[in-house]
Amino acid sequence: MSAIREEVRRGKHSVVIPADDVTLSLVSQARSQFDGLAALPFPDFETVQIAHDKGALAALASESRVPVPKTVVMRDPADLEGAIKHVGLPAVVKARVSRFQLGAQWRDGGAVRYVRTASELHEAFRAVGEVVPCPLVQEHIPGDGRGIFVLMNRGRLRAAFAHRRIREKPPSGGVSVLSESVSLDPQLLEHAERILEALKWHGVAMLEFKRDARDGVSKLLEINGRFWGSLQLAVDSGVDFPWLLYRLAVDGDI
Repeated sequence: MSAIREEVRRGKHSVVIPADDVTLSLVSQARSQFDGLAALPFPDFETVQIAHDKGALAALASESRVPVPKTVVMRDPADLEGAIKHVGLPAVVKARVSRFQLGAQWRDGGAVRYVRTASELHEAFRAVGEVVPCPLVQEHIPGDGRGIFVLMNRGRLRAAFAHRRIREKPPSGGVSVLSESVSLDPQLLEHAERILEALKWHGVAMLEFKRDARDGVSKLLEINGRFWGSLQLAVDSGVDFPWLLYRLAVDGDI
């Protein structure tokens, strides 16, 4: 962090924009070191941690009346039977966080696991729990992924964009590798605003939803508080998030 601070001081940079989850966590935790040096257009460390923790996010979304998959935080193998009753099968087992710090190292939370039986659920709980304690068990949502991308000023919407995923890697669900811009879904935008207003979110965010083919409801899966892989699509479509974020940081609003 001292190297980043020194570069900001030496180069007289006016804004610091983290480009991945690890940097966002580290700089948000050390934001007091940049007081008087540069603007930091992203939330405080506690808010970032809530967004990164899928269990905490699911709880906040439920409180904010934003649809989410049925979710259980697994703390003990004895919870498995109750998880199956609440979530059902097939189910999804995943780490609460995608990246986490262990000592001086940052590690990956591992791949999402899809399970169809109680024995597969038990094995997935063991495997994921060995990497990150208290994994999540969520209902499997059949349907297509939907992304909505926003710029917020302390909980107030300033810009928004949406795309439809045509192909993902892996095909069962993952990062978008082919997408097209689409009109903003008013309900999806309302849900995005509601959860980000509850967080008093500041800066850019990507919210990943999945439209449930069973009931047509789009359910929130996660929030990424930094620029996303398909950013260029938004820029080419006329919503230049990097420029807008810079102006927000420098001018205080857009």
